[in-house]
Amino acid sequence: MEDERLVSMDTVDFPHPQNMKIEITGDQLGQEFLFPKELKSFKVWLEIACPKEMRSLVNPEKQLQRLIDNGATEGSRVTVRDISIETVRAAEITAVNSPVKKFET
Repeated sequence: MEDERLVSMDTVDFPHPQNMKIEITGDQLGQEFLFPKELKSFKVWLEIACPKEMRSLVNPEKQLQRLIDNGATEGSRVTVRDISIETVRAAEITAVNSPVKKFET
């Protein structure tokens, strides 16, 4: 009776490529990073996170072409995300409570 409950299943491939996201941080920008070998037939989203000052070192078009050359499908993309860096206020400004006194010199 237990054998009757077993069901054979067929897998069906979806007609679209699978998605993959790769994240790279600013400390990896100076070196030529390697993409995974299994990029073939994946739609890849490469997100590069870096400080604003390093944004000029990033060439999204070049990285997208590298993705495609390594087998990523059409529709892959490269985005650059800025890492926010907090500004440090002078101790005198943070100690003062009223806005008027903050602008006094």
